[in-house]
Amino acid sequence: MMKTIALLGFLLTVSLAAVAQVEPAATGPSRPSGTFIYSLRDSQIVWWSSYLGDQQANAVSGSLQYESGKARSPLAVNYGGGYTFILTGSNFGSGYFQNFTASKGFSGRKWRLRINDGIAYQPQSPTFGFPGVPGTGEPIAPPPPTGPPNETVLTENTHAINNVTSASFRFPINFALSFSADGSLGILRYPDGNGYGSTAYAGSGGLSYRLNNRTSITGSFVESKYTYAGSISTFETTGVVGSINHTFSKGFTGLFSIGPDFVSSQNTQNFPASTNLFLSAGMNYHKRFDSFGVTYYHGDNSGSGVFYGATYNSLGANYSRTIEKQTTVSATFGYQENSGLVVGSGSSSGIFAGVSAARRLGKLFSIATSYTATEQTASSQLPTNVLNGLLQGVSVSFGYSPRGIKGIEK
Repeated sequence: MMKTIALLGFLLTVSLAAVAQVEPAATGPSRPSGTFIYSLRDSQIVWWSSYLGDQQANAVSGSLQYESGKARSPLAVNYGGGYTFILTGSNFGSGYFQNFTASKGFSGRKWRLRINDGIAYQPQSPTFGFPGVPGTGEPIAPPPPTGPPNETVLTENTHAINNVTSASFRFPINFALSFSADGSLGILRYPDGNGYGSTAYAGSGGLSYRLNNRTSITGSFVESKYTYAGSISTFETTGVVGSINHTFSKGFTGLFSIGPDFVSSQNTQNFPASTNLFLSAGMNYHKRFDSFGVTYYHGDNSGSGVFYGATYNSLGANYSRTIEKQTTVSATFGYQENSGLVVGSGSSSGIFAGVSAARRLGKLFSIATSYTATEQTASSQLPTNVLNGLLQGVSVSFGYSPRGIKGIEK
């Protein structure tokens, strides 16, 4: 447990360092800036499953959100976390859960730089809800986006530390043409020793051309490398990706990317050379009271602690609507499919879905209820912590959630 806390603390320190010290200390009076929102929740959850058994649990959680409100150097920080107590029944999903994300932007006369970091500690694969744990009383929504997912195999009783740091740089060459460079580092560790710890490095560079006010195209060269803690297994992927970004109307955007993905390794016995396809597509719509989003990925990843590398499909969709400023209803659906890159290593295929409703009770309190379901089919040779059945749950949550504080000092 001490090793877990030490590693989590180290990664959180790295995360904070990525966004800290971004401005010199103020030497004079400063104007108020930013918005701060927080909430506290207590949730009663009932789970039932012929595979894992039934359970009653209580989850105490909280969330914090801060946005600086600065157009040229925006800063956004989000945290959600808590503890799940098991009251009766099976012991899956118990313990701490944490999710912290931070994003900081920098800009010059022409160039723009953005640094993002997300670190999570969860007792299962993230599905939905801000901390990634269903039933905690958080609004049902996808986990914070950090690029293509790296935990695509659904697991239970599998505490994982997942840290992804990324940076993106943009520099316009002229009115229509611009240069871009991106890099990321992903660290996935399993403190209980029930998963393959992995490290993923990725970098890309390319050119974007603006066709008109609504459409732009991009060509990129992408290189990735995956290594595993305590193992000599290593493989690389090289790809050339073409993308198109289009704005259909105000608040309605779409992005589509496709290209070949070449897999190589010095260990050709475990990782035979192959050519796969990288494909991603996404659409987002937001208009006052309604929000809708859908994302799809097909590609290679580290294997989610279950495989030494995997080819995966990931589909997610979410919808939310605000009614009379007091009530929010939402729904989420996800699909994950995995096939190990090592011949004979197995496969998995799973879905998760949820619906929720939340209502404010005056200025300070709220009540929410949700239903979630997760089901996965896995090959017999996969570890027992991989979900291989249907799990359903119902939760009722009570929250203390002020509307927010504006004008936070810099």
